[in-house]
Amino acid sequence: MLAEQEKMRVQLEEAVSTRQRLEQIEKEMREVNMARDDAKAEAERWQQEALRPGNKRGCISLTTPASRTSVRPPAGTLGKSPAIIDYKSMVEMHRMEVETIEVNARRKAEQELERMKEKMLSMEKQKEKGRETPRSNLRIRMEEVAVEKVTEHNLPITSASKVTDKEAFIRDNHKTLKLLTKDGLTAICEKEGVKYAGVKQTVEDIIARRVAVAFPEAKKAVVDVSEDLADAGGDSSTS
Repeated sequence: MLAEQEKMRVQLEEAVSTRQRLEQIEKEMREVNMARDDAKAEAERWQQEALRPGNKRGCISLTTPASRTSVRPPAGTLGKSPAIIDYKSMVEMHRMEVETIEVNARRKAEQELERMKEKMLSMEKQKEKGRETPRSNLRIRMEEVAVEKVTEHNLPITSASKVTDKEAFIRDNHKTLKLLTKDGLTAICEKEGVKYAGVKQTVEDIIARRVAVAFPEAKKAVVDVSEDLADAGGDSSTS
């Protein structure tokens, strides 16, 4: 029992530790998501700042008004700054890394939960087995002890030496035997050579056999082994 309790305590501690690890993973995932959102917002802010017309170099032409139209490049031909392109690549790589971390963390959490479910199921099965087995064994042992006590205290030889009143002898045996189950009566029948024929009839047969052995002078007489000895009637006969 102590070993079982210690095992359950260890498993409970593992479950608590797993729960704490899952909470830590969730916290780290939230922090990574916040960092990703901040990085995206910062990248967008830098991009807007870089593309603002007032920050462009080379947009103001110093030539004559007549040649201004011919030298101004089309609006669609302006290229993006290499710094902006590099930063966008970095943001994309960061996003892919965050997604990879999230997938791995989710997979690890799912595997951990599955393992804990299997442990809990195994603990429940062991608990059910521990409740059923001792109970059935105890019941069998109690039945065996009851049969042993009955056979020890009601053996014909022992009873013959102590009991002098036949009616008291019958009452005592009847009171003891009627408490037994079918299995207990069957065990007594095997020891005393009586054929089992139902609970009530078997009790009467066992008592009749014990009376015949305990009181040899009444061996040829018909013995009344009913519960109420006062109602002897036609079923009883003289000793």
